[in-house]
Amino acid sequence: MEAALEELQHYFRFGRHRKELQQNAFRILSRCGLLLSSLLAAERETPSGIFKKNPALATLFDTLYSEVPHNHDYAAQGFHASDRGTDLTGQAKWFRLWAKVLEQSGITTASEIGQFSDGLLKCLADDEPSHTKPTEEQQTTLADLLSTAESGRLFQHSLRILENLIAALADFFAQLDPATHLHEQVRVLTCLLSRVRRTVVYQSVAKGPYTMRDDVGWQPSRLRRYVARGKTLGLLTVGTSAESGELTCTYVPEPGAGKKERSWTLAVAALPCDYEELLFKTWSYETGEYQRIVDLFGQSGARWVVDRAEGDRLETICRQVDELLDRLDAHQTCRAAREHLFRLARNNQGRWAPGELPWTFVRDLDRAIDRLRFACREAASPGGHNRIAKVLSQLWSPETPRPQVDASDLAEEADGNTGNDQTVTAVQDDIQRQTLLAPAESPESAPKDGRPKQPRSRVEKLASTMNILLGESDQGKDTDSPSGA
Repeated sequence: MEAALEELQHYFRFGRHRKELQQNAFRILSRCGLLLSSLLAAERETPSGIFKKNPALATLFDTLYSEVPHNHDYAAQGFHASDRGTDLTGQAKWFRLWAKVLEQSGITTASEIGQFSDGLLKCLADDEPSHTKPTEEQQTTLADLLSTAESGRLFQHSLRILENLIAALADFFAQLDPATHLHEQVRVLTCLLSRVRRTVVYQSVAKGPYTMRDDVGWQPSRLRRYVARGKTLGLLTVGTSAESGELTCTYVPEPGAGKKERSWTLAVAALPCDYEELLFKTWSYETGEYQRIVDLFGQSGARWVVDRAEGDRLETICRQVDELLDRLDAHQTCRAAREHLFRLARNNQGRWAPGELPWTFVRDLDRAIDRLRFACREAASPGGHNRIAKVLSQLWSPETPRPQVDASDLAEEADGNTGNDQTVTAVQDDIQRQTLLAPAESPESAPKDGRPKQPRSRVEKLASTMNILLGESDQGKDTDSPSGA
């Protein structure tokens, strides 16, 4: 489910403004409808209800019950996050379900939603979009449709609905017993930390050292003619606007340089690559240093700037993170992980507030998210009732509470823990994968299937359904075992 939210957020801010990505609107909104139908099925199987504490969602679900068959099976749909280049042929019913959700939300009239739906389907060869490239006329019509304020409002409200659904799931799983549901709780925790990451990268302002001459894609063509000789090191500030599809850029030269400040806007469609890729092409992902100049002459590297609205949004997410982290206290061996993640989620501050954020915050958060995903994958293999607690305790031992697991440290730990050689080897292989080293295949550390099936309660069946939904956040990435098997 988090993968669907990530893709929708990226499309709302960037994709709908880029010609080569606009055709994805149908598939992205269809996926939202498909996931919602899965949650409807899970809600039916839960006597206490998952969303009853949220009046708006409870009302919405009551209204939509008649729209989804009782025998719906999410797993049978065969739709995964990795199918980003595949159209949902024959899945127009899920698109229409999501249109119904937007209509029931009351953000606009049924007539406006109907016009948007009809226009989008018409641009994509009616109900059966295929791999065929749309005609130039269809592409122009689609671009005009997606550029309207009404369309932007529909995508923005779709984001809010998905965020509310994830928040409701977080509240639900935070109330379950961590002795039996720690795996699901860690998956939801991973989803929330991923939201923190995207909020910082997509919505905060990026600011760092920059020279006009060594531009890698931030300047429009009309400006490059006048700054070809601009060697002066200054400060570039970049902010995004989802509504306008433009970036706002400001260049301030060093004091005393005798150069004037420049400001300009740049259309998202004019970027030479993805926005995030361009950020890290300009400033190092690992350190925040300016990639074009090794010696910054005392200048600090890049940083993120969070305003009040973003700080409030991040704080809301982190309060949900707190509830799930508290569940880790039930496992004494997980307390080091809990303390590290608690500090990391707010960058070692008591609460989120407006101000500057270290550039390396995203790197450290990525490493923590990778650890959690690895722990969830390891927990799916045989190894005991609470295997995920054991893996978390190894990844965050009290002796080495650092954002990056170091292979040499794990090798030393392996010498004193011969009973856990297999897990340590798997973690070392995972580090190799994260550092782009190709790990050798190891049959001993390969995940095994064939876990004996046990009778499951209603809550366990629900947890299984949620695992499928929440597990999508891993499928857009490398989901192979760290051993390379």
